[in-house]
Amino acid sequence: MKPLSTYYRLNSDNIISEVSDTWDRFACENDGDPGAIQSSVLHKSIFDAIQGDETRLFVDILLTHARTLQKRLVRPYRCDTPLLRRYMAMELVPEKDGHILVQHHLLKFHNQQAPTITCQPTAMKNLLKRCSICARIRVNDQWQEPSELAPPLTDITVFYGICPDCKS
Repeated sequence: MKPLSTYYRLNSDNIISEVSDTWDRFACENDGDPGAIQSSVLHKSIFDAIQGDETRLFVDILLTHARTLQKRLVRPYRCDTPLLRRYMAMELVPEKDGHILVQHHLLKFHNQQAPTITCQPTAMKNLLKRCSICARIRVNDQWQEPSELAPPLTDITVFYGICPDCKS
């Protein structure tokens, strides 16, 4: 697997003004719906592409922090696919006029056999919270890797937030 890196630029209003030529490949590898391809995200708010209020707030704070300090920020996170556990880094680079270059770099990956996880907040069966940063799932107030759930769950429906470890 070729190391994946993709980027997008945000204007001062957090509208996506440019995406890299690897954008569509990245979206497809993440089982992105047709609304995630380049032609569908350009000139739209980055927050339209982020699931979960807590995650939107977290990203908004990171963007504000990068703009205010005019410093490059790097934040590790997980971005798993059904077959891969991917460890990524999000790099925010402030540019002139409040614009920000946001780069996502693949640091390492491992093959995995994880439960089927969907994001359909309206379905109530096996509804669990998943951390947007580390990808762990909260079960009975314990944050666990999806592959370590006992007994293994299938057809999990998640909503997104941020676990206490990633908030600190």
